[in-house]
Amino acid sequence: MFSLNGVSYSFQKTVLDNISLEISGGQFTGIVGPNGSGKTTLLRLLSGFYRAPQGHVLLNGQNLASLRPRVRARQIAVVTQINILNPQFTVREMLSLGRAPYHRWFWQRQTAAEKALLEKITADLRLAELLPRRIKTLSGGEMQRTVIARALAQDTLVLLLDEPVNHLDIHHQLEILSYLKNLTAQGRTIIAVLHDLRLARRFCDSLLVLNNGQVITGLPEEHLRSGLLARVFELPENSEFLA
Repeated sequence: MFSLNGVSYSFQKTVLDNISLEISGGQFTGIVGPNGSGKTTLLRLLSGFYRAPQGHVLLNGQNLASLRPRVRARQIAVVTQINILNPQFTVREMLSLGRAPYHRWFWQRQTAAEKALLEKITADLRLAELLPRRIKTLSGGEMQRTVIARALAQDTLVLLLDEPVNHLDIHHQLEILSYLKNLTAQGRTIIAVLHDLRLARRFCDSLLVLNNGQVITGLPEEHLRSGLLARVFELPENSEFLA
């Protein structure tokens, strides 16, 4: 699926230093690490939003830097931490935006298949009652469910999410992560930045642990047994946050 070959990225300091790794398709991969370790940077490189000044990021053998934005948007959907949304749009209009990569203009009539897809997403994320509401009236949790739904409306095989459950209560966190996990059974690839290590351990098939410019890949239980998570987050090995 994704291949990173000798990728480095810097701001004031080096955030990612000569990273080479493979991310398998059809899995839920979590990205974890301390604040400032480069989690969002890595996700933006995988999305094609950032271009690596050194090294290459490949998706199924294709260099992301060579793909036009519309082509990438048909393969990769992204949920960011900060969403700049038109406050006057309704939730229904926001979901329709997810079909933009397939349309020449915004108000192009949707096909029967597109309508069926949006209806399924609306039902799955329990958004039916929100459809007529304007973005400016939504709570933080309702907004997050809406932007996730918009990404799902792109109907891509890859879904990248930066802290997707950050604004949700525990019930909705579990609901959304369970839903995303189930998508991998359909062949989808989910890659998400997560802060809660307990949720990452519960839902992720593999973890990318970022620290000091490096990325260590492995199974959640391997990272736990090796003490890596405890060391990276400076926690005692019996910490409740690793349970």
